[in-house]
Amino acid sequence: MAPDLIYPDWREIVNGSTVELEWSYPDSSCEPEEYEIILSQERDYSVIEITDTVDGSENTYSPSGLDIAEEYFWRVRAKVGSSYGSYSLELRSFFTEPVCDPGDLVAPVQTLPVDGGIFDIGYSSLEWEWPVTTCIPSSYKIEVSAASDLSITTDFGATGTPGTRWGFGSPPTPATQYYWRVAPYADGVLGPFSEIWTFYTGPVCDPSSLVAPDPLFPT
Repeated sequence: MAPDLIYPDWREIVNGSTVELEWSYPDSSCEPEEYEIILSQERDYSVIEITDTVDGSENTYSPSGLDIAEEYFWRVRAKVGSSYGSYSLELRSFFTEPVCDPGDLVAPVQTLPVDGGIFDIGYSSLEWEWPVTTCIPSSYKIEVSAASDLSITTDFGATGTPGTRWGFGSPPTPATQYYWRVAPYADGVLGPFSEIWTFYTGPVCDPSSLVAPDPLFPT
């Protein structure tokens, strides 16, 4: 069976030198011989930073050598002999301290959708990178608008965590051009905004439905 992750919670900020990962095993009638724990800085686990095991009687693990100001994804699976169970089902991550002072905040760097790209309403999120390696923000503010100068904010929100992706609370209008930017928070202070990027919401037209554009400017 797949273990259930308990601590840290979703995108929680922790002390990387003292954090203790915790999970539970949903079948109380037995216990595995071992648990395998995997930590990665990549969402898809394409690069593994730590792989380790603990005895099946344990349900905690204290990783060592974690980088500061970094996001770690982690998962656990049970093992008996040479057989492994399923990995924990949640895609859970945590962030290591320290949190930035307000004076350390800089503009985030947007990544997805690419500037001028297509936003898949059913799948995509707005994503960015934090360019500082010595500290992390406590949260981010996101502004989205159909106006190129963001004079009218169509959607806005905050991540509430150092997470660098954000999804709309309700689907944006299809076949519409939007503009967006993001800024970090620390200690209740808002840092500088990123550049303003634009994206278009799907769906993409079927080739057979294409029509001639109407020129607007110059006349």
